Amino acid sequence: MFLLACVRPGASDGSAPVVDPAVRHHVSQGSVRVLVELRVTEAAQPEGGLSAPEVTRRRAAIAAAQSTVEQRLAGTRFTVHRRYETVPILAMEIGADALRALERMSDLVSRVHEDAEATPSPGPSR
Repeated sequence: MFLLACVRPGASDGSAPVVDPAVRHHVSQGSVRVLVELRVTEAAQPEGGLSAPEVTRRRAAIAAAQSTVEQRLAGTRFTVHRRYETVPILAMEIGADALRALERMSDLVSRVHEDAEATPSPGPSR
């Protein structure tokens, strides 16, 4: 019960989640790997300045928000690749139906952007 109380649905500024245009393009062709940034009030302050109990509450709030997003995505095409413990982000692969569901979660989701793998830069030329 404590975890759900920490999520504070409806605590958002009311704005719809920002969706990266590349996500829309790729999802129209199938699925896409994304990073879903969550609105978690308790995560606004970095852990460095928090006491141990505050860190515990912050991480519990992040975990609760992640779980709530996953529950609301039930019945859509998605796979969670990583749940981050210290930052309010989920790494996922989603289909078009999951993107539509995420767009309706303005109380929990602030941004959905492509999880583009970093490409190695060419080595120094000789």
